[in-house]
Amino acid sequence: MDLSKLNIAGDSHTDPATLEKFSRDMSAYRIVPALVVEPKDEQDVVDTLQFTRNEGLSIVPRSGGSDLSGASIGPGIILNFKKHLNRPVAIGPETIVQPGMILGDLVKQLDQHSLMLPAVPSSRAICALGGNVGTRATGPKTAKYGTLDDFVTSLRFITARGEVIDTTRALPDYLEAGLRSIQKAYLADDASRAIVAGRAYIAGGYSII
Repeated sequence: MDLSKLNIAGDSHTDPATLEKFSRDMSAYRIVPALVVEPKDEQDVVDTLQFTRNEGLSIVPRSGGSDLSGASIGPGIILNFKKHLNRPVAIGPETIVQPGMILGDLVKQLDQHSLMLPAVPSSRAICALGGNVGTRATGPKTAKYGTLDDFVTSLRFITARGEVIDTTRALPDYLEAGLRSIQKAYLADDASRAIVAGRAYIAGGYSII
């Protein structure tokens, strides 16, 4: 791994202490990464993804590290958003936040504007918005209000090929076609549809349906 080819404004770490720190989350698993990157901006993420592809490494986005299934650890690059990309961009009826913002901090700021985000898990003091959205976080009020993704109207994300996607705009043709293909396969799969139909409404976890 040639770190001279990773030119970012943020931080990168290969020291044993940092690698050990990020080898664990709240699960029982332990996987020591090759590198920990803490991006300062969107371009850092794009450049890190390019570096990852060139080096043939895997990459795992991470914020709070509160996952119980080991989803925020891995043997390649840990992309830690918590250090720098941890702020609100806008607070109001339409709230925009960075992925590393701690959920509890967002809830406090929403309270100051007489707003509520009801889908709040008990780990809100340590979990962050990036993981909350990715895992469809649930909480005590989920049965009444739904999972966290019910309150997400748009996303800005970066694909594995390094393309910045804003879902408030039209998706690229290849991505639109890929999603349509997944939808078509799902609708034709009666067994999978039965499993999803039998799933509790309040169930969280990863979902592309």
